[in-house]
Amino acid sequence: MVTTPREIPIFKSHLPKPENWLRYLEKAYETSKFSNFGEASHDLEKRVAEFLGIESRKVVTCVNATLALSGAVATAEKNQLSWTIPSWTFTATAAAMITANKNFYFSDVDENWRIDPIDKKVNLIDVLPFGDGIDISRLENLCQGEIVIDGAASFDALRFANLNTIKRRYGLVISFHPTKFPPGPEGAVFISNDEEWCENFRSWTIFGMDEKRISYFPGTNAKLNEFSSAVILSSLDEYFPNREELLISSKKAMSLSQECGFDVINSMRMGIASPYWLIKNTQKKIQEVESFFAKELINTRRWWMYGCHTMQAYSSIVASDLRMTIKASKCSIGLPMYLGMSEGDWVRISNALRKIKSRT
Repeated sequence: MVTTPREIPIFKSHLPKPENWLRYLEKAYETSKFSNFGEASHDLEKRVAEFLGIESRKVVTCVNATLALSGAVATAEKNQLSWTIPSWTFTATAAAMITANKNFYFSDVDENWRIDPIDKKVNLIDVLPFGDGIDISRLENLCQGEIVIDGAASFDALRFANLNTIKRRYGLVISFHPTKFPPGPEGAVFISNDEEWCENFRSWTIFGMDEKRISYFPGTNAKLNEFSSAVILSSLDEYFPNREELLISSKKAMSLSQECGFDVINSMRMGIASPYWLIKNTQKKIQEVESFFAKELINTRRWWMYGCHTMQAYSSIVASDLRMTIKASKCSIGLPMYLGMSEGDWVRISNALRKIKSRT
C-alpha cells in the first residue's frame, strides 16, 4: 500500500514547557500583580538589556510588536516631516502606521531589501528584513527626521550591533512572537537611546497616564502581562542551545540553496540565527519551486506577498516607484525551517530542490 507523505509545514512554533517558566510567576502570585509592569516584566527588560549590552532603562516591554511600532511612531519627536515605510514588509508595519494615525507613503527598497527613500526629508520606519542586522553607518545618514527600526525578527543580529555606538536618536522594536527567535506566546520590547522617548512610550502603553492616573496624551492598553513575560524569560534561558540548532539548519539550507543555484537572504549569509529560509532566483524559477513543492506537499510562503501597496487595505496609500519591491516579491520565496525539523523533512526538501535543478 502506498502511503501519502505528510505535509511539511512552513514553520512550527517552539515554546518552553510550563515547568521551565512557572518559576518566573512565583513573585506575581505572592504579590497578586499579574500585569502593570510586574517583576517578570521588569526582569525581562533587564535580561534583554544584558543580551544587547545596553542599559535596562532604555528597554520597555509591550504586548506585541505591532502595537510597539504604533507606540514608537506615536511617541516619536514631533516635526513637520512626512512618514514613509517600505512596501516590501509584513503588513503589520503598515497597520501600525494606520493605528498611530500617521499619514505615510510607501518607498522602494535597495538590493538588500532595505528602505531606499527618494527624499531624505522624512521620518521613516527602517525594516530589518527576515532577521537582518543594522548597518550603523547607513543609519546615521538615512534621513533627516525620526527613525523607527522594525527589527521584529532581528534579536540575534542585534546582539552584535553595538547599539551604544548609534549617535542619532532611534526607536527600535523587537518581537517575541511564537514564530520569532527567541519566541514567546506574544510580546515585544521597545528600545531607544533617548530616555525621554522610552518614558513616553511606557506611558503610552498605559493610556498616556502618569503616576496619578491622569492621561496627559492619547495612549492605549499595551502592557505586557506577567505570564507572557515568564515564557519569554524561559525562552531566553534556552537561547544559546536553540541558537546552535538554528545555525546548523541555516548552514545546511544555505549550502543546499547554493548547490541548486539559488541565492539566499542576507541574514543567512551573515550567520545570523533566525527561522527564515528564503531563496532568490528568476520569477520563472521561483514559480517552479512554488508549484513543484506544492505537489510534493512541502509548504512554501510568499512571506510578504507582493508588497503592502498591492493589498486592498492600503490601496489609497501613495507609493513611489517600487520596481525593486516588485522584483523582490516575484523573485523570492520562503521554504520550511524551524526548530525540531526532522532529518526526513530535510531529505524531502533536498530531493525536491535537486529535482528542480536537474530540469535546467
